[in-house]
Amino acid sequence: MTNGGVTRTRKPLVSITVLDSIGVPHTLPVVLDTAFTGELVLPERYVRRLFLRMNEQYDGRPATGDIITIPAGEATVVWRGRRRNVKVLQLGAEPLLGMEFLWNHRITIDAVADGAVSITPLGG
Repeated sequence: MTNGGVTRTRKPLVSITVLDSIGVPHTLPVVLDTAFTGELVLPERYVRRLFLRMNEQYDGRPATGDIITIPAGEATVVWRGRRRNVKVLQLGAEPLLGMEFLWNHRITIDAVADGAVSITPLGG
């Protein structure tokens, strides 16, 4: 199980460990974003700090409806004691964890200030 909390600005937050380009672990706070269907969004400052290569392009459609081209790449996340390669989009102002990453997990959020957040793997 992974635990976190709800911020006073109403964002469900957990911490994940992402390995930089030479394998050094970095703990990052990420917002759970159930409207994001991908795995992980990292702002440019995190991509630079982790020395990740964004050598792909992804055409996305944010809430505005416009199609935009987004730098993309991969990162390694340590999740439940195992390394997991994930697709990263370089975008926005804060790290986001999306539904592709969270698939096959139960997400529980106490939707109050300082409420509990938990992510529990489901069987299968």
